[in-house]
Parts: sequence; C-alpha cells; structure tokens
Amino acid sequence: MKILRPNVDRKEVIDFYLESDNVKKNGTIPADYSTLDWNDPNALDCWLRKHGYKFGIMPGYKEWAYVQLSKDDLMDTVIVSSIFPGSARRLGDLIDTQALKEWVPDRDSSKAWYEPLSKGDVPKGCDIILRHSTKGEGGKYYVEDGSGRSICYLRAIHNLHRDSEICGYIGTKPDPSSNFMREKFSKLALITSEKIFPD
Repeated sequence: MKILRPNVDRKEVIDFYLESDNVKKNGTIPADYSTLDWNDPNALDCWLRKHGYKFGIMPGYKEWAYVQLSKDDLMDTVIVSSIFPGSARRLGDLIDTQALKEWVPDRDSSKAWYEPLSKGDVPKGCDIILRHSTKGEGGKYYVEDGSGRSICYLRAIHNLHRDSEICGYIGTKPDPSSNFMREKFSKLALITSEKIFPD
C-alpha cells in the first residue's frame, strides 16, 4: 500500500462517497448537507442514516489516508458477505473460482465503471473506501464502499497478470467521540495509523 496523501479529513471521504452513491442511485445530495458539523461524528451519523446512506465508519474516523492499493492489498481485502453468500469473503480466496469468473454487478448504474475496470483500466471516481478488518472478518482490510469495483478490478488484473493501480481511502485515526466506533468497533478503534503503516 502506497500512501499518496496522508491526513485526509472525513469530509473529503464522505463527499466522495455521496457523489459516488448518488450516481448509482440517480439521486441528489440533500439540501441540509451544507449545515453539517464536521467535528461531530454522531451528528454526521444521524444525518447519513436519516437520508439512507451508509453510516458509522466514515464519520467514525477523523483522519484518513489516500492510498494506492497493490494487487496483494486487494487479495487481502474482505468484502460484504451478501455478494457471494456461503462463499469466501476475502478476495484472494475467490481467485479462479467460478463465482468470481461469473460475477456481474446487479445495477445498471454500474455500467460506468464495470466496462473499464473489466479491462484493467481505472476511470475517475472508482476509488474504494476501506478500513482495517476486525479479527473475525479475516483479511487485512475491509471494503466499506466499492466491493463491486474491487471484485471487478482484481479479476481483471489477475487475468492480465498486472499489478494494481486502483486508489482509495483508508481510515487511520478513529474518533474517540464516535458512539458507533465505541459501541460496534471498540477493538477497531484501537488500531492507529502507526499499526496500519508501520514503516
């Protein structure tokens, strides 16, 4: 994992996520977005939940890093269990399986990224959002947003025998004031940027 920009604030990550999600859903960012308090992870959580967005992790980190992921990073990444029910969740364990070979996204809106990523290209807006995995999840990283993009791109570069050029955001400094992090991910909240980037 190559650090391209350390110390990215959560607003940039949430801005990117909202733009990406609204493209998928053909929606628009709610008008009250401009009133958000970026120093309050719990208020951000409430707003995201209220408007039907993913909540918890993105407000739960006060600092992120923008990184380039290697193929090995992607192989050691875990995706949401609903994509391949009953199968492995770690992408490296899915390599050369029939499930991975046959996978296609279930949304028409995915066409914008599916075709280029399937060729091993990385168009603008295809970043993924990651956190460190918990012990029970397996793998080193967990994809909070972008599981489909990760699957598609890893399959392509594996078949092309190429390394990865895809980028993304990874949480580095949990916010101790986040109720979500304390209640749901107390062990994850102990993982610091020094543990993620030991060099």
